[in-house]
Amino acid sequence: MINSLLGSGVEINLDNDPFDYLSTLSAAQIKDELKRINALYTRLKYNRSQWEPDWEDVADHINPHGYKRKDKTPNKGYNSQAKIMNESVQLASSRSAAGMQGGMTNKARPWFSLTTTDEDLAEQKHIKHWLQKTTETMRGVLIRSNFYKEAARLYRQEIDFGTAAMVAMDDDDDIIRFSTQTMGSYYISEGKRGLVEVFVLEMDMTVRQLVARFGLNRVSESVKNKWNKGHKEENVPVLWTVEPNEDYKVGSENPVNMRYRSTYCEKGKEQGLLSLKGFHLFPVMAPRWEKNNQDPWGVGPGIIAVGGQKALTLLEKQRSMAHELSIQPPMRASTNMAARPKSSLPASITYTDQNDTWEPAFQPSLDEAGTAQEVREIEDRARRVYFEDLFLMISGIDDSTMTATEVQARLQERMVVLGPVVETNEDEFLDPLIDILYDTCWRRGLIDDPPEELIDQKLKLEHTSVLAQAQKAGGITLLDRYIGSLANIASVTGDPSVFDNLNEDKAAERYGTLIGIDAEVQNSPQEVAQIRAERQKQIQQQQQMEVAMQTAQAAKTLSDTSMEGNNALTQAITGGAV
Repeated sequence: MINSLLGSGVEINLDNDPFDYLSTLSAAQIKDELKRINALYTRLKYNRSQWEPDWEDVADHINPHGYKRKDKTPNKGYNSQAKIMNESVQLASSRSAAGMQGGMTNKARPWFSLTTTDEDLAEQKHIKHWLQKTTETMRGVLIRSNFYKEAARLYRQEIDFGTAAMVAMDDDDDIIRFSTQTMGSYYISEGKRGLVEVFVLEMDMTVRQLVARFGLNRVSESVKNKWNKGHKEENVPVLWTVEPNEDYKVGSENPVNMRYRSTYCEKGKEQGLLSLKGFHLFPVMAPRWEKNNQDPWGVGPGIIAVGGQKALTLLEKQRSMAHELSIQPPMRASTNMAARPKSSLPASITYTDQNDTWEPAFQPSLDEAGTAQEVREIEDRARRVYFEDLFLMISGIDDSTMTATEVQARLQERMVVLGPVVETNEDEFLDPLIDILYDTCWRRGLIDDPPEELIDQKLKLEHTSVLAQAQKAGGITLLDRYIGSLANIASVTGDPSVFDNLNEDKAAERYGTLIGIDAEVQNSPQEVAQIRAERQKQIQQQQQMEVAMQTAQAAKTLSDTSMEGNNALTQAITGGAV
């Protein structure tokens, strides 16, 4: 649901940045705020600690570049592929992420549109036109931004680790800018609706970056000393916190009273509160693949598949070792040869006496066929865990050999399992995204003033992506079956009156909604009524013309009939007397 700001007149001066309220706080208030933030960070860190072993396993065996390790800094490398000897699970993860991108937020096709909760208003031509134009503007802003690149990273994070987080911020050049955060760098907590409402990002900034962004007067004394000594490239741990504001006041432009409170501070310091600002909307989108009601972190296919990947790695190691032993086996020789030169190189000769021995210590044995079959079985399980078959099918959905019914049936069968994931991503990722995008476009003056009927109305988001339509495929199938059943009954009985049970206009409207037809393509009920009235008028005019022509023809025939003799006309006139 769009939390519409229609008619609110919200304006933000991005250049002067009036939302930083830090300068009004006293030293005691700053100290209390730092203490509160660090306490929040400590609690969230403890709650997250139980998940970290699972994430480290996923990073070791599936997605080594998607996780921030505790001992890894921006300038410290890591042997990321050391524990991966079979890339099939990594490929399944990449394909699934690409499938989510293509199935939910495909840059090449419209995947959302705006409408209203009032169906009567939505059918009015001028309102429909404004909604369509606004939707196109928002799509254009997304294309101009870096959203689609960051969305691909978000899906990979969500699939492998079960949770992902993307931050949306105003940008002077691109209007809005997105940043997908690396797992292990942030902490989250939920609100009363089960959505993420607390976000703490842990990052390293250099002394130079801190001073350039926040000013020398706001950093702690230790950072000032490093700056004065020229140690400007040293890293300083920083926390960015966004959380609901307990002092929220509706309509307030004071950051202390906005819906969400945003702070930057140096980690673990009694000084160094760098910034205090506010947000009208929560700027973080944090979808979870699958979760229970007691924990803010989700479980993704990667956490499920990592055990199989470990087994796969072990099999590959064993197979590799067996191959190496068969090519270069350990050798056994008599003690007489201890001081003699020996070689196992190709074409080399080792000279021995008759009683001397020089032979392999043992012959390794490996069931190649059985091992290969076991490897294939684990790879197949991983592909199923990652829904690879579904996403590959979606990528080939335009295959001309498949009928629309076949596409719907195949999608519907698989969406029984993937459906909850699609709904979760719509609720926790795409709906908040469109809220933020609409708010940004409105504040920037990119959206025209709405029609008066929409003032103070909430807008409704329609998801029209491939996966969203697949969710609706069941409704399409039922509608097809119902209309087909009526047609069969009419054919068998020879009586088409059975179609009196069908409201054709409602069926056409419903069908268009289910398959995501553009609102501009469909005529409104008023336009349909006008078209039918014109058609009826033309039919009546045609009938009148036909009647006039028949009358004129009859008159002409009558005028050409002879009055002489005894014929039907003279008898009619004379009453039968001649």
